[in-house]
Amino acid sequence: MCDTQIRFDDLCRQALRKFPKEPLTSMVVKIDYTVLPPVFTVEPLSKVQNPYPPSSNIYASGEAVIRQSRQHPEFGTLIIGCIPAGRSNTWLMFTFENIWSRGVTVRH
Repeated sequence: MCDTQIRFDDLCRQALRKFPKEPLTSMVVKIDYTVLPPVFTVEPLSKVQNPYPPSSNIYASGEAVIRQSRQHPEFGTLIIGCIPAGRSNTWLMFTFENIWSRGVTVRH
């Protein structure tokens, strides 16, 4: 979450540039920690997909988090991170306070 706060202005600019018709409150923050420096992107909730394989035990949980975020985007920002874990990668999904609800003065 700290990394998201540090890059808040850049994420706002990216969202306004890539998705000008989408409200900021509908944006998901995606962080790829498998590369250096980490890559931060935004994507509308309507387009986000569950990063977990359908055969995994956690898939249903991922679907529930995405569904809840879509139903109530005002409650928090969905953050999806990919981190290296040995020979594969691990996905993390969590919601945090709605970072987009702050006063945004960023211009694109």
